Amino acid sequence: MKNDNVPVIVFIACPDRVIAMEIAEVLVEQKLAACAQLFPIPSVFRWEGELPYDVPELIATTIDWGLPAYLAWMKEVTYA
Repeated sequence: MKNDNVPVIVFIACPDRVIAMEIAEVLVEQKLAACAQLFPIPSVFRWEGELPYDVPELIATTIDWGLPAYLAWMKEVTYA
């Protein structure tokens, strides 16, 4: 993953809330994320008839605009 200090939003599909919370806590604790939000999103997909988490969804998109004070806070609390 390229790091050029551009803020991003990352989406990770997890098999359950417990695992999602563990990932979120580690990311925030290690200053890799300023904030983590957990919410259920129903997913419908086909993956070669195998378990869906063999290749989990892990994607990121850049933040094109944000409240300047919030973006500054993100930099302050992470290793940006």
